[in-house]
Amino acid sequence: MISISSRGNYRQTINYLEHIDHNLDISSVLDKYGQMGVERLSEATPVESGETRDSWEYDVKQTRTGYTINFYNTNQNDGYHIVVLIRYGHVTIDGRWIDGNDFVEPVIQELCGELQAEF
Repeated sequence: MISISSRGNYRQTINYLEHIDHNLDISSVLDKYGQMGVERLSEATPVESGETRDSWEYDVKQTRTGYTINFYNTNQNDGYHIVVLIRYGHVTIDGRWIDGNDFVEPVIQELCGELQAEF
């Protein structure tokens, strides 16, 4: 038989965690990384007209379990998101296949690594 017992309480730990929570403005940190992400995604976006490069946006949302940063690109043509076509590839009107260029994932991975290092 295994028995585990504990004495005292967790008041010091709870006070410490509450102190961190009150002194850390997580949304401002995530906002900073959102802006950095938009800049880096814009720099990494292949340029033909520049419209896709200039159409990056982000938002920070608080969820039930934490926070999220969402990056999105608003440039569309006939209802198709251009960044998706660039990233994954597509067929042209004349039937040629254009290979994808996943320029998004490396930017997001680098940004996530920097965000993790900050905390």
